[in-house]
Amino acid sequence: MSFPSRLLRSLALVVLASPAGALPQEHAIAVSRLEGKSGPLWNVLCEDAPLDEVLRTLAKKAGLALEGSELLPRGATVTLELEHRPLERVLEYLLGGAGFQYELARGSLVLRPPTNDPVELLRRAQAAWKDVEAAGDERASARARLAQGNLAEVSGDREGAYQLYQELAEDEPLPEAAEASYRAGRMLEDLGHWAEAAQRFRTLAGQDFALPFHSRARLELARVSIELGDAASALHLLNFLDSNYRSDDARELAERRLVRARAHNAGHEYVEALRTLEEGETIAAEEAEARSLEVRATAFQGLGFDVEAARAWLLYARAARPAEREAAFERSARLSLEAGDELGTLFIVREAAKAGADQGLGALARTARARLGLDEAEAPTSIVERLALAERHLAAEELPAASELFEGLYLARGALEELDRARVLAGWSRCVLERSGLEPALEVLAKGRATTEDPDALQRLDLAAAALLESEGEYERAAEAYRGVY
Repeated sequence: MSFPSRLLRSLALVVLASPAGALPQEHAIAVSRLEGKSGPLWNVLCEDAPLDEVLRTLAKKAGLALEGSELLPRGATVTLELEHRPLERVLEYLLGGAGFQYELARGSLVLRPPTNDPVELLRRAQAAWKDVEAAGDERASARARLAQGNLAEVSGDREGAYQLYQELAEDEPLPEAAEASYRAGRMLEDLGHWAEAAQRFRTLAGQDFALPFHSRARLELARVSIELGDAASALHLLNFLDSNYRSDDARELAERRLVRARAHNAGHEYVEALRTLEEGETIAAEEAEARSLEVRATAFQGLGFDVEAARAWLLYARAARPAEREAAFERSARLSLEAGDELGTLFIVREAAKAGADQGLGALARTARARLGLDEAEAPTSIVERLALAERHLAAEELPAASELFEGLYLARGALEELDRARVLAGWSRCVLERSGLEPALEVLAKGRATTEDPDALQRLDLAAAALLESEGEYERAAEAYRGVY
């Protein structure tokens, strides 16, 4: 399920089902208004009623013209049981499940189409779950707090997610407390707090109310034990799981197998690690390909098979998360050089540069080139050196060579500081000018400007835009470009 879909699903869960028999007839829509202390409040009662009819009834009672109802999906229905709510809150419940936005303006209720903006979807989902939490039902509130923790995870706020889970985990004996405790442990793992995570899972595995999480807690404890340098305990836990918590779930078995293989590697039992991977499938596990490659690369390296290990680390670098690529490329290049494969080393360095993960590889590349007797002056060994070489080609009007370098640099620009990123965009825009014309070249610079804050970087982009326009005889537009308008 995609990120926007998960958020819309969260919003949809906020729509509360009416009790059976609450309405006197099918599709009846009851809308009434009363005056509250701070303004009008609304009661809305309907069950499986057409969404467009509910909106029209509400708009009519509120004295609002309804605009944009044609955007509503045909056949959409809604069930609501709301009492004493402001109009804005009613509309959030009514339209949120379908992903619609609205605007109240000049006596009209104007519908806006669903958004795919992750930031807006996240904001709306968080607000919706806070409403559920405030409703007063203990179980619904607990589920809402779990959902808010998950949304914090999705947004990258691991500390915030941990705090939400931790607070709920203390609310024993709610069934949701066990799940919150498990998720809190996973957040501690993500944050690198291994000892705290181990204590969390150890406690969870011994709590009677957390029985559904005993197996998962022990698996995570095995994973954490490896990080704490206790591979033997990890293997003991895995053996206990296989004996006492047998499973037919493909994902569970794949996770156990990958953790066992890592434990063997951590204990320098490299043949056992490889044998574990061969004994069954791992594809059902999360990030299975990258994790399997990491196990193989570590085992090959431990066995002294440098050529095979270099290849495995290269494959792992391609599949790994961005934060882990640089170290994997470095291991691959170093092992390749140690195995006497200088050309392979240069190939790895070049691929790392294209991925923006070649920091620290300069010495390895220089050694490889020196052994091969190649000209060091033409051997860029880092992404910044590649940028300098590309700019030299561009200054010498060597556009084919410059274009080849700048294309790779453009794809890897996220690894650079803003000023160097602006240099890449300035150079690449010159190449795009030759390939596709003025407007696409200016678009490269304009998009870069929209996400740039550094004043020096902004100035470089503006100067590049003005130079492009002047080269095409657009002098009035060039004058505007100097002011950042293009």
